[in-house]
Amino acid sequence: MPAHQRIVQWLLDEEISVATVLGLLSIPSTVVVSLSTEPSHFSAGPVVLAGFLAGLYYSNRSTAAMRAGLRTGIIGSLPAVWASASFITSGWEISSGYAVLAVVFALLWHLFAIVAWSFFSILGALVGNLLGHIPPFRRISSMTVSRSRESGE
Repeated sequence: MPAHQRIVQWLLDEEISVATVLGLLSIPSTVVVSLSTEPSHFSAGPVVLAGFLAGLYYSNRSTAAMRAGLRTGIIGSLPAVWASASFITSGWEISSGYAVLAVVFALLWHLFAIVAWSFFSILGALVGNLLGHIPPFRRISSMTVSRSRESGE
C-alpha cells in the first residue's frame, strides 16, 4: 500500500476519530494563542488540553489513551511548519550554503516539535484517562460513550 494511502487510512481510523478531531481543533487554537508572541514561538498548551480531553473521552473505551494522545499530538504539532518557514526564508536571503543549513535545522526542528508535542499530548491523555476513572469525571466520559452508542457508533 502506498504511503499516502496509509496516511489517509491512519487519519480516518474510526476507532480514534475523536482524537483526530481534537488534534485538528488544537491547530487554530495554537495559532491564536501564539499570535501574541513572535512567529517562531508556539504554545503547546492547546495540544496538551486536546490530549487531556482525548484521554478523558477514551477512558471508558478499549482504545488506549496513549494512542489517542499520540494521534492528537502528531496532528497538533503541525504549526511547527510555520515556525520553521521564517527560518528557512532567512537562510535563502543570506546564501545558498546557509539555506541548506536552514533546511536541515528546520527538519530537525520539525522532528523535535512532533516528538515533544506528542509527548506532552500523551501526558495530557494519561492524566485525562486517570481522571476519567474518578467518580465525577467517570459520569462525563460514560455519558459520551452512551451517547455515541445511541447514535449508532
